[in-house]
Amino acid sequence: MRKTILLAVIACILGIVLLIALAFFIPGELGQTDNEKQSELFTGFLFSTEQAGAESGSGSASGEKGSTADSSGHTPGNETLPDGGTQPESMLTETEPFSESVRHFAQLPSRVKEHQIIWVGDSRTLGLGNALHKVERPDEDLFVGKVGEGVRWFREEGMSEMSDAIAEHPDVPVVLNFGVNDPQLVDEYVVAYWDVIREHPDTDFYILSVNPLDEEFLIEDGQVSESVFDDINSLNVARMNVKLKEEFGSRYIDSASYLKTEGFETVDGLHFSTNTYLEIHDYVVSLLF
Repeated sequence: MRKTILLAVIACILGIVLLIALAFFIPGELGQTDNEKQSELFTGFLFSTEQAGAESGSGSASGEKGSTADSSGHTPGNETLPDGGTQPESMLTETEPFSESVRHFAQLPSRVKEHQIIWVGDSRTLGLGNALHKVERPDEDLFVGKVGEGVRWFREEGMSEMSDAIAEHPDVPVVLNFGVNDPQLVDEYVVAYWDVIREHPDTDFYILSVNPLDEEFLIEDGQVSESVFDDINSLNVARMNVKLKEEFGSRYIDSASYLKTEGFETVDGLHFSTNTYLEIHDYVVSLLF
């Protein structure tokens, strides 16, 4: 009898200890803290806001509205995303320290003539603008775009913002740089691009290829849900580029082939390093001016 009671007491004590352990374990595993909460970006790309703060110490991106900025200024920072989170700067710009390899881009290369371009696109476009700002380039380019968006945003909001920029700078060429977030919608892009070309007959429009992804990096990093690759993948990007080249001929700028030949770097598999953004910029300028 005593032995039975003793075993019951031990069982109760073990049960209490187990409950206490679970009370600490479950919130940490199933209910992340606010700082660790994942922000959904690019229709499935996940990025920890705590990690972004540790890497960059600051945030900068476009939020509910698209952003327009010249490269001597700065795109709005810490703006609210549709899900209520904030877009970390590291998704747009390189997170590594400002190195000598970046510093040499600060002066306008001799092959890059004086110019002004209106760039219209997504986070990669805004990232290019941030790269110019980071190295303090003497550049007057304008940037219209929104993080994580594509052809639907371009039709609903982007076209209007682009038209405002064209009205203020009627002699400046426009480079359209969308597609990485929705390459499967290439047919919608073709229609939208021809619409704006016809709407602004006095403006020179150019279509930038969808630049390459580093899928291996994205997979290894673990920040991308597998379902995203159904649409956002190198095969769909390549198909979109073939279609854009066929449709727009001399208006098409094949920066994707240039990067594959010369090499490129990403900070997360999707967004480029400062050096690579500046290489893209200088390549486009060298062709247009």
